[in-house]
Amino acid sequence: MRGDFSGDQTFCELLQCVKQTALEAFAHQDLPFEKTVEAMQCERDASRPPLVQVMFVLQNELLKPFELPGLKVKSIPTHNCAAKLDLELSLEENADGLNGYFEYNTDLFDEVSIERMVGPFSNVA
Repeated sequence: MRGDFSGDQTFCELLQCVKQTALEAFAHQDLPFEKTVEAMQCERDASRPPLVQVMFVLQNELLKPFELPGLKVKSIPTHNCAAKLDLELSLEENADGLNGYFEYNTDLFDEVSIERMVGPFSNVA
């Protein structure tokens, strides 16, 4: 979703615009990504992700344990070996608060830059 951060909007006005954009986007949330790329007629470039380069993910639904009769099933956390986008911040809400991670293109960002981005999140209570 795109946001217009130019101009001299107050924070509340900006928040209202972002809310309206999000509500409008929810109407199309079931549209497959490939269909979106096709409809946008994006020029494909293997060195760049189509449409978006940055993503924020918030998982605020607690996942129910997965059960199969007669089997023991446990969740194993995994992370991708390669970033799909230039930058992604994923947060997951749980009983202890929020946990998360950055996934990033190492051709564009170094560890020091990402650590600087993490800093402000430790101040959010």
